[in-house]
Amino acid sequence: MPDEPQQSSPRLHGPYLQLAAICENVIEDRSGVLSLIRVIDRITFTALGPGEFDLQAVEIPLYAVVAFVSGDARGRHDLSLSLRGPDDLVRTRLTVPVLLEGDDRGARAIVRFPFRPDQEGVYWIDVALDERPFTRMPLRVFLGQVVAG
Repeated sequence: MPDEPQQSSPRLHGPYLQLAAICENVIEDRSGVLSLIRVIDRITFTALGPGEFDLQAVEIPLYAVVAFVSGDARGRHDLSLSLRGPDDLVRTRLTVPVLLEGDDRGARAIVRFPFRPDQEGVYWIDVALDERPFTRMPLRVFLGQVVAG
């Protein structure tokens, strides 16, 4: 039986999202390889006694790490990260320039942002390139209390 012609996959043009993660630390070695330390999607705050949580006093240093592979995309682009609270209001929006050089060349951003939750629930970091949404990263905040006895 003769070989049937293979169908080619539809041509995608790029850029392509390679990585999007929230972590506590990032290490970049001399060759440019990244190690993401403690990739997280939830945080639990625990009070040791009765009373209200003062979340406004809490600041957690986190990193958002985003990487793209260019494909056919070239040139300078704006990468934006928008932190949305459980009420869907934007708390923080950061924009950083990235350079896409085409083909398998990529661009990445390591963005440190101080996370200050103001309520329990799921926070989202929306990732967009030139205002085009690419993905969302969840970060759930739990409030707990240790009860003695």
